Amino acid sequence: MPASARRSGICSTSPAALGVVKVGPDFHYEFPDGDPAATEAFATILRYGQTARADLERTMLASFGAPQNVLNSLAVIEGAQSVDLVRDFGQAVTLLRIPMMGGLPPETVWHSLQLSAAEVQPPL
Repeated sequence: MPASARRSGICSTSPAALGVVKVGPDFHYEFPDGDPAATEAFATILRYGQTARADLERTMLASFGAPQNVLNSLAVIEGAQSVDLVRDFGQAVTLLRIPMMGGLPPETVWHSLQLSAAEVQPPL
């Protein structure tokens, strides 16, 4: 939602305000093998999921000025780059380090983990 719409008080009704989804009286005619309760439950879960995603998007835009998909990124970086990333972005970035070493010889993995613990982790 544009900032001007937020400031002016214009906002759309949340899908959650519509409540629980109910199938129509002709559901069995249109979907003879369908389960009305399962359909209502599934559609209601989707409605609330869409609401949660819209709330997250609104919060990210208001808090950081960028949409959620821009702020939720994954990067494959080397150890030294981790230090630079945290130094450049500070509290604006959450860094989750997961060594990707599957399939490597144990000696290589052990050396890499020791190097990371000695040189990368202390500055972070």
